Amino acid sequence: MFSRFIRDPVPDMSVAFERADAGAHYLDVVCEENWHRYIDLNTLDLASLYFGLQGQLLRHVAGFVPLNRKADAVSLGFSCGFWDVLCFTPPPWVSRSFHRLTEAWKLVIEQRIAQDAVPKPRRSTADPAAASKRNHRGDSDANRFQCSA
Repeated sequence: MFSRFIRDPVPDMSVAFERADAGAHYLDVVCEENWHRYIDLNTLDLASLYFGLQGQLLRHVAGFVPLNRKADAVSLGFSCGFWDVLCFTPPPWVSRSFHRLTEAWKLVIEQRIAQDAVPKPRRSTADPAAASKRNHRGDSDANRFQCSA
Protein backbone atom coordinates (compact mmCIF):
# COMPACT_ATOMS: atom_id res chain seq x y z
CA MET A 1 0.00 0.00 0.00
CA PHE A 2 2.75 2.44 0.92
CA SER A 3 4.90 1.44 -2.03
CA ARG A 4 3.29 4.07 -4.23
CA PHE A 5 4.42 6.76 -1.78
CA ILE A 6 8.00 5.47 -1.81
CA ARG A 7 8.44 5.76 -5.57
CA ASP A 8 10.21 8.69 -7.19
CA PRO A 9 7.67 11.36 -8.17
CA VAL A 10 9.97 12.06 -11.15
CA PRO A 11 11.37 8.62 -12.02
CA ASP A 12 13.94 9.68 -14.65
CA MET A 13 15.29 12.63 -16.62
CA SER A 14 13.06 12.01 -19.63
CA VAL A 15 10.00 12.61 -17.44
CA ALA A 16 11.67 15.68 -15.94
CA PHE A 17 12.40 17.15 -19.41
CA GLU A 18 8.89 16.40 -20.59
CA ARG A 19 7.39 18.21 -17.60
CA ALA A 20 9.81 21.15 -17.76
CA ASP A 21 9.11 21.59 -21.47
CA ALA A 22 5.36 21.55 -20.85
CA GLY A 23 5.81 24.05 -18.03
CA ALA A 24 7.91 26.34 -20.22
CA HIS A 25 5.23 26.37 -22.92
CA TYR A 26 2.63 27.10 -20.26
CA LEU A 27 4.68 30.06 -18.98
CA ASP A 28 5.00 31.34 -22.55
CA VAL A 29 1.23 31.68 -22.62
CA VAL A 30 0.67 32.96 -19.07
CA CYS A 31 3.69 35.21 -18.41
CA GLU A 32 5.61 37.85 -20.25
CA GLU A 33 7.39 36.85 -23.43
CA ASN A 34 10.87 36.69 -21.87
CA TRP A 35 10.01 35.13 -18.51
CA HIS A 36 13.11 32.93 -18.66
CA ARG A 37 15.40 35.95 -18.34
CA TYR A 38 14.16 36.51 -14.79
CA ILE A 39 15.29 33.11 -13.54
CA ASP A 40 18.64 32.92 -11.75
CA LEU A 41 19.99 29.54 -12.81
CA ASN A 42 22.68 29.60 -10.12
CA THR A 43 20.12 29.60 -7.32
CA LEU A 44 17.27 27.71 -9.03
CA ASP A 45 16.04 24.91 -6.75
CA LEU A 46 12.60 23.45 -7.36
CA ALA A 47 12.50 22.12 -3.79
CA SER A 48 12.57 25.68 -2.46
CA LEU A 49 9.59 27.99 -2.34
CA TYR A 50 11.80 31.07 -2.56
CA PHE A 51 14.41 29.83 -5.05
CA GLY A 52 11.98 27.71 -7.04
CA LEU A 53 10.64 28.73 -10.40
CA GLN A 54 7.44 30.31 -9.18
CA GLY A 55 9.19 32.04 -6.28
CA GLN A 56 11.66 33.68 -8.65
CA LEU A 57 8.98 34.65 -11.14
CA LEU A 58 6.84 36.22 -8.44
CA ARG A 59 9.67 38.62 -7.61
CA HIS A 60 9.96 39.83 -11.21
CA VAL A 61 6.70 39.24 -13.07
CA ALA A 62 3.64 41.12 -11.92
CA GLY A 63 1.05 38.86 -10.38
CA PHE A 64 0.87 35.21 -9.51
CA VAL A 65 1.52 32.52 -12.10
CA PRO A 66 -1.89 30.87 -12.13
CA LEU A 67 -2.37 27.17 -12.72
CA ASN A 68 -5.58 26.14 -14.40
CA ARG A 69 -7.47 22.98 -13.48
CA LYS A 70 -6.44 21.10 -16.61
CA ALA A 71 -2.73 21.41 -16.00
CA ASP A 72 -1.49 20.96 -12.45
CA ALA A 73 1.85 21.83 -10.93
CA VAL A 74 3.19 18.28 -11.13
CA SER A 75 2.54 17.75 -14.84
CA LEU A 76 4.09 21.17 -15.61
CA GLY A 77 7.25 20.43 -13.64
CA PHE A 78 6.72 23.03 -10.91
CA SER A 79 6.31 20.49 -8.13
CA CYS A 80 6.69 16.88 -7.02
CA GLY A 81 3.21 16.77 -5.57
CA PHE A 82 2.32 16.85 -1.92
CA TRP A 83 6.00 16.29 -1.00
CA ASP A 84 6.53 20.05 -1.39
CA VAL A 85 4.57 20.86 1.72
CA LEU A 86 4.56 17.56 3.61
CA CYS A 87 7.97 17.66 5.22
CA PHE A 88 10.96 19.95 5.63
CA THR A 89 13.46 17.16 5.07
CA PRO A 90 12.22 15.11 2.14
CA PRO A 91 13.13 11.45 1.76
CA PRO A 92 16.02 10.63 -0.63
CA TRP A 93 13.77 9.61 -3.53
CA VAL A 94 11.94 12.94 -3.34
CA SER A 95 15.23 14.86 -3.19
CA ARG A 96 16.33 13.02 -6.35
CA SER A 97 13.09 13.98 -8.05
CA PHE A 98 13.49 17.66 -7.17
CA HIS A 99 17.09 17.53 -8.39
CA ARG A 100 15.97 16.02 -11.71
CA LEU A 101 13.31 18.70 -12.16
CA THR A 102 15.78 21.46 -11.31
CA GLU A 103 18.34 20.19 -13.82
CA ALA A 104 15.70 19.80 -16.53
CA TRP A 105 14.44 23.35 -15.99
CA LYS A 106 17.99 24.69 -16.10
CA LEU A 107 18.58 23.07 -19.48
CA VAL A 108 15.24 24.25 -20.88
CA ILE A 109 15.96 27.82 -19.76
CA GLU A 110 19.55 27.68 -21.07
CA GLN A 111 18.19 26.63 -24.47
CA ARG A 112 15.83 29.60 -24.48
CA ILE A 113 18.62 31.99 -23.53
CA ALA A 114 20.76 30.55 -26.34
CA GLN A 115 17.89 31.03 -28.79
CA ASP A 116 17.65 34.67 -27.71
CA ALA A 117 21.31 35.14 -28.65
CA VAL A 118 20.76 33.89 -32.22
CA PRO A 119 20.15 36.87 -34.50
CA LYS A 120 16.73 36.95 -36.07
CA PRO A 121 16.54 37.24 -39.86
CA ARG A 122 15.78 40.76 -40.97
CA ARG A 123 12.67 41.39 -42.95
CA SER A 124 13.00 43.23 -46.19
CA THR A 125 11.88 46.81 -45.86
CA ALA A 126 12.43 47.48 -49.53
CA ASP A 127 9.69 49.12 -51.47
CA PRO A 128 7.84 46.55 -53.65
CA ALA A 129 7.74 49.09 -56.47
CA ALA A 130 11.53 49.44 -56.34
CA ALA A 131 11.89 45.65 -56.45
CA SER A 132 9.71 45.45 -59.56
CA LYS A 133 11.83 48.17 -61.22
CA ARG A 134 15.00 46.24 -60.32
CA ASN A 135 13.53 43.05 -61.81
CA HIS A 136 12.50 44.96 -64.90
CA ARG A 137 16.14 45.92 -65.47
CA GLY A 138 17.09 42.26 -65.37
CA ASP A 139 18.41 42.26 -61.80
CA SER A 140 16.25 39.38 -60.63
CA ASP A 141 17.33 36.43 -58.54
CA ALA A 142 17.05 34.24 -61.64
CA ASN A 143 19.91 36.20 -63.28
CA ARG A 144 22.34 35.76 -60.38
CA PHE A 145 25.60 33.97 -60.87
CA GLN A 146 25.50 30.47 -59.39
CA CYS A 147 28.49 28.35 -58.46
CA SER A 148 28.53 24.78 -59.55
CA ALA A 149 30.31 22.24 -57.44
